[in-house]
Amino acid sequence: NRSRLLRLAVESVLAQTYPSVEIIVVDDGSTDDTASEMAQYATRVAHIRQPNQGVEAARNAGYRAASGEYLTFLDDDDLLMPTKLERQVQVLDTRPEIGL
Repeated sequence: NRSRLLRLAVESVLAQTYPSVEIIVVDDGSTDDTASEMAQYATRVAHIRQPNQGVEAARNAGYRAASGEYLTFLDDDDLLMPTKLERQVQVLDTRPEIGL
Protein backbone atom coordinates (compact mmCIF):
# COMPACT_ATOMS: atom_id res chain seq x y z
CA ASN A 1 0.00 0.00 0.00
CA ARG A 2 2.80 2.36 -0.85
CA SER A 3 2.42 2.82 -4.58
CA ARG A 4 4.33 6.11 -4.64
CA LEU A 5 7.37 4.47 -3.07
CA LEU A 6 7.00 1.45 -5.34
CA ARG A 7 7.02 3.71 -8.40
CA LEU A 8 10.31 5.27 -7.25
CA ALA A 9 11.82 1.84 -6.61
CA VAL A 10 10.81 0.63 -10.09
CA GLU A 11 12.21 3.81 -11.66
CA SER A 12 15.53 3.16 -9.91
CA VAL A 13 15.67 -0.29 -11.51
CA LEU A 14 14.72 1.05 -14.93
CA ALA A 15 17.60 3.55 -14.63
CA GLN A 16 20.22 0.79 -14.23
CA THR A 17 23.29 0.88 -16.47
CA TYR A 18 23.18 -2.91 -16.76
CA PRO A 19 21.26 -3.51 -20.00
CA SER A 20 19.47 -6.79 -19.32
CA VAL A 21 17.15 -6.46 -16.34
CA GLU A 22 13.99 -8.46 -15.76
CA ILE A 23 11.66 -6.65 -13.34
CA ILE A 24 8.98 -8.56 -11.47
CA VAL A 25 6.75 -6.77 -8.98
CA VAL A 26 4.86 -9.01 -6.59
CA ASP A 27 1.83 -7.21 -5.20
CA ASP A 28 1.08 -9.01 -1.95
CA GLY A 29 -2.51 -7.97 -1.36
CA SER A 30 -2.33 -4.19 -1.71
CA THR A 31 -5.57 -2.24 -1.52
CA ASP A 32 -4.34 1.07 -2.93
CA ASP A 33 -3.65 2.12 -6.54
CA THR A 34 -0.64 -0.17 -7.00
CA ALA A 35 -2.24 -2.01 -9.93
CA SER A 36 -2.89 1.20 -11.86
CA GLU A 37 0.58 2.52 -11.05
CA MET A 38 2.16 -0.69 -12.35
CA ALA A 39 -0.03 -0.67 -15.48
CA GLN A 40 2.01 2.24 -16.83
CA TYR A 41 5.08 -0.04 -16.79
CA ALA A 42 3.33 -3.02 -18.40
CA THR A 43 5.85 -3.32 -21.23
CA ARG A 44 8.85 -3.44 -18.87
CA VAL A 45 7.56 -4.87 -15.59
CA ALA A 46 5.81 -8.15 -14.85
CA HIS A 47 3.18 -7.50 -12.18
CA ILE A 48 2.04 -10.46 -10.10
CA ARG A 49 -0.98 -9.90 -7.85
CA GLN A 50 -1.71 -12.28 -5.01
CA PRO A 51 -3.70 -12.23 -1.78
CA ASN A 52 -1.69 -11.08 1.22
CA GLN A 53 0.54 -13.98 2.27
CA GLY A 54 3.56 -12.18 3.66
CA VAL A 55 7.03 -11.31 2.47
CA GLU A 56 8.25 -14.92 2.22
CA ALA A 57 5.43 -15.92 -0.13
CA ALA A 58 5.94 -12.75 -2.19
CA ARG A 59 9.65 -13.43 -2.59
CA ASN A 60 8.98 -17.05 -3.52
CA ALA A 61 6.44 -15.95 -6.15
CA GLY A 62 9.02 -13.58 -7.63
CA TYR A 63 11.66 -16.30 -7.60
CA ARG A 64 9.37 -18.73 -9.42
CA ALA A 65 8.57 -16.13 -12.08
CA ALA A 66 12.20 -15.10 -12.68
CA SER A 67 14.22 -16.38 -15.61
CA GLY A 68 17.55 -14.60 -15.20
CA GLU A 69 20.92 -16.00 -14.21
CA TYR A 70 21.07 -13.78 -11.13
CA LEU A 71 18.31 -12.67 -8.80
CA THR A 72 18.06 -9.80 -6.37
CA PHE A 73 15.18 -8.53 -4.27
CA LEU A 74 14.15 -4.93 -3.76
CA ASP A 75 11.44 -3.69 -1.43
CA ASP A 76 9.18 -0.75 -2.21
CA ASP A 77 11.09 1.57 0.11
CA ASP A 78 14.49 0.80 -1.46
CA LEU A 79 16.26 2.57 -4.31
CA LEU A 80 19.16 1.26 -6.39
CA MET A 81 22.16 3.34 -7.34
CA PRO A 82 22.36 3.42 -11.17
CA THR A 83 25.40 1.12 -11.46
CA LYS A 84 24.48 -1.35 -8.71
CA LEU A 85 23.45 -4.29 -10.89
CA GLU A 86 26.23 -3.75 -13.44
CA ARG A 87 28.84 -3.76 -10.69
CA GLN A 88 27.40 -6.82 -8.97
CA VAL A 89 27.24 -8.83 -12.20
CA GLN A 90 30.79 -7.80 -13.05
CA VAL A 91 32.06 -9.09 -9.70
CA LEU A 92 30.07 -12.32 -9.94
CA ASP A 93 31.22 -12.97 -13.51
CA THR A 94 34.92 -12.28 -12.83
CA ARG A 95 35.27 -13.90 -9.40
CA PRO A 96 34.37 -17.59 -9.74
CA GLU A 97 35.37 -18.22 -6.13
CA ILE A 98 32.25 -16.34 -5.09
CA GLY A 99 29.59 -19.00 -4.97
CA LEU A 100 25.87 -18.56 -5.06
